[in-house]
Amino acid sequence: MSSDPTVLPIGYSLHGYRIDSVLGRGGFGITYRVVDTRRNCYFALKELMPSEMVARVGGSGVVPLGAAKQEEWNWARQRFVEEADMLSSFRHPAIVRVHEVFEKHGTVYMLMDYVDGDSYDGYLKKIGRETDQEAVLRVLIPLLNGVEEVHAKGLIHRDIKPENILIDPKGNPILIDFGSARSHLGGGGGMTSIVTHGYSPIEQYQSEGNAGPWTDIYALGAVAYRAIRGERPLVSTERVLEDRYDRLEGKRLAGFHPSFLREIDRALALHPKGRPQSVREWKILGGQRGGQGVAVQVAVAREKTGGEGLAGSAVWSMILFEEEVVSMLRAGKLSPRDYVLTEGMVEWSQLGEVFHC
Repeated sequence: MSSDPTVLPIGYSLHGYRIDSVLGRGGFGITYRVVDTRRNCYFALKELMPSEMVARVGGSGVVPLGAAKQEEWNWARQRFVEEADMLSSFRHPAIVRVHEVFEKHGTVYMLMDYVDGDSYDGYLKKIGRETDQEAVLRVLIPLLNGVEEVHAKGLIHRDIKPENILIDPKGNPILIDFGSARSHLGGGGGMTSIVTHGYSPIEQYQSEGNAGPWTDIYALGAVAYRAIRGERPLVSTERVLEDRYDRLEGKRLAGFHPSFLREIDRALALHPKGRPQSVREWKILGGQRGGQGVAVQVAVAREKTGGEGLAGSAVWSMILFEEEVVSMLRAGKLSPRDYVLTEGMVEWSQLGEVFHC
């Protein structure tokens, strides 16, 4: 049994699930590992419990901190349910799957897949930093594709960081802990800000900040920066009076193409308008600046594979610039007879046909 009165006790059962352990907690909620008592399998269960708005009573109940918080709490629960319902419609492998949302004990719960793996933060702490571009892109590409689907539904994660990226036993990244519902818990037209120093852009430090897809793009750029340099980028609020951001472009980092480093810098622009305004722009159009060629997402295989287009392919994929593909072909790392699938293509083609070499 847990001795912490603010969390549900270990062994406690609700809605057919038994509390097995506490996975994490923050200012807006608590996440438990639970056992489905009907199917005898694990799930993650997130309990909405913003500490500045509600308190635990009677061991399991949740009540607002006074009558003044009641209206705000009602609105917060409604938003949480709406966001959970929206997230449950996603079926992308890089986005944690939400199975159901239910209300009990005066609050709301969200049932999600339990990912048995370390966070990307834990992995990076073990290795220090990634040593080549392909390793970074094995994490970044699936997240970009998943986040693009989220943005298409009008949602923003707002809290992308290595701690919120889990790596499953097969090495696949999965984004968890969506902050879109939490960012609205201020009610009354304002927003409760969610910030993580080094990963949050400047607009997230403002209650009325202009958040959009570019907000998540900044955070994804910061994740890549942390992976490449072994440290998080300078806190955005410390860049306002004098921007002392340590740019990647111009550094000779073995294993990383200058075009790729330039795109990470672009994602980390201090002003929102200086960043790619969408995931698609960052993936596809980023390389057009400065005459450096076009960035294309590709999947390469020794033979044709099944799957619904690029997103359904079961092969490795990465962002490449046109000159990088040609360079890899010349170096023998790729063969003109290898098969390639790029954005906009529905069938596999040989590299030699696509890149005319």
